[in-house]
Amino acid sequence: MLLETIERCRRPTILSGLIGRAQAIGVQSWPLILTLLFAFCKSEIRPDERYQDLAEDLYAGNIVSAYDKAVPPSYEADLNELLQGLQSLIGEQEFEQVRQLIVDQGARLQNHFDGESGSPSFMKILVAALWDLPSHLSLSSYEGFQQATIRGIIESFQTSSLSRAMRSPESPVEWSRQTVEMLESGPDKAVLTVRSVDRPNESKQIEVVLVEGFWVPREIADDWDGRVASLRDQIDSLRIDKERDPDSISRLIDQIGLRIEFLTEMAIEFLQQP
Repeated sequence: MLLETIERCRRPTILSGLIGRAQAIGVQSWPLILTLLFAFCKSEIRPDERYQDLAEDLYAGNIVSAYDKAVPPSYEADLNELLQGLQSLIGEQEFEQVRQLIVDQGARLQNHFDGESGSPSFMKILVAALWDLPSHLSLSSYEGFQQATIRGIIESFQTSSLSRAMRSPESPVEWSRQTVEMLESGPDKAVLTVRSVDRPNESKQIEVVLVEGFWVPREIADDWDGRVASLRDQIDSLRIDKERDPDSISRLIDQIGLRIEFLTEMAIEFLQQP
């Protein structure tokens, strides 16, 4: 990714200046210089080019690559902080509850489709993938869950059987290649037009702004701090509840489990309809 950034940087004189400054200061300065160089040059990539790259990654199923191109460092830090907050709330008992909940509901769906010879092949693949979900998303062990990061979870999902099922030829999900054009541009904002190759007459516009060298949809950028603060408050509230009542998280998981069981029953009844 660093080589790509250097190749696409449009200001070689500044690039030379940064390298010369690093050589003058000493080897210890290289990490900082490279970080600044990376952030500076990434902002020089046109927003339409960046989103075209993102669209191609998503079309090809390269979720990790898309994540790396879309998420600013401070956003990733916020997401990992929220994940760490959840990790601090979940003990081994609560972790086993969640893992077993997924396994049990997946098994119920699996048993249903095993007995339905006429069931669509995609549904069988999808249910098998759901049943196997704890082996991905850092849910295979408590230690793995506690050490998980947002990017690590995305990496696990990209290689999971669920991800492969969603992209299988039998999947009803339509994966269409997208084209991205720039309608308006400025130094730190732009308006993009996105079209599906399959439906060229349909389009949508996305306003993006520059955040730490990354082009981010304005709707997300404007609401980011507020949404993170709200989620942080909810985690803090759960932590306070657990300090007062150590079983509060376990009961909450049980309540969520009842809702998931109800949804599983509804799904089976729906799938049994002719």
